[in-house]
Amino acid sequence: MALAVTLLVAACQPESDLPPVGEELMAIQKAQCVAYGNIWGQAGSTEAFICFRRTRDGGERCTSASDCSGACLARSQTCSPFDPLIGCQEVLTTSGTRAMMCVD
Repeated sequence: MALAVTLLVAACQPESDLPPVGEELMAIQKAQCVAYGNIWGQAGSTEAFICFRRTRDGGERCTSASDCSGACLARSQTCSPFDPLIGCQEVLTTSGTRAMMCVD
């Protein structure tokens, strides 16, 4: 009987190995983002925050999307400095044609 009570009490204890959630998780994600030299910021008009990752080829010339690790910006024909790009941007597709890309 004592063993059964001990097992029941142990089963009711909160687990300490639960993954972080909410503000604790956001603080961890922000710290990791910034530690890698990226930018932590608000995603467009939402209240959500995301990590804007610096692209390895930002600012380099491009003629199509396949030239860049992010997007190939149509107006400047350069690779985007960050990924993701929020809002509407005119980009060059993998075939080199202009297209409007909108990310909310």
